Amino acid sequence: MPVTALLHFNEDNNRARAIVTHADTLLHATDAEKLLKSDLLRSAWMFAVGALDAYFCDAYTDVIAAVAISKSRQPTVILPEWAYDIKFPPRAVIEESDHSNWKWRMAARKMMERENVVSLSTIQTLFNKFFRQGHRFFRDLLDSWMSRSDAKVRLFGS
Repeated sequence: MPVTALLHFNEDNNRARAIVTHADTLLHATDAEKLLKSDLLRSAWMFAVGALDAYFCDAYTDVIAAVAISKSRQPTVILPEWAYDIKFPPRAVIEESDHSNWKWRMAARKMMERENVVSLSTIQTLFNKFFRQGHRFFRDLLDSWMSRSDAKVRLFGS
């Protein structure tokens, strides 16, 4: 697990919780107060979504960089076919570097710079190719969890 990415995720998630805690203390008698509280809760939600997006982008960047570093260290390694579809920026591939590990990390970061990972299907698409059969991310559990009548209480805290 990418430690730095997880640290940043936890920090951002704690900020989102602080916004929710603050919103809970606000009065909500007038329409303006209700709107303010609603806006704060919505912003906390979006803050948390942004934190999750950043975490998964960073995690994917780390995994992709590790694949490229492994291949550059051990050229005889045979990668799965999907690995050859990874689209690194050309500059990262053609420029020489004294620090090949850093070169591949920066290439992976540049590749993910304009991407987002805010949907579960995108997360599954990006990460499941790295897992063995039967050990996939989510393994279609979310649908069954959310369709259970008691799921709200157990999983979603409402």
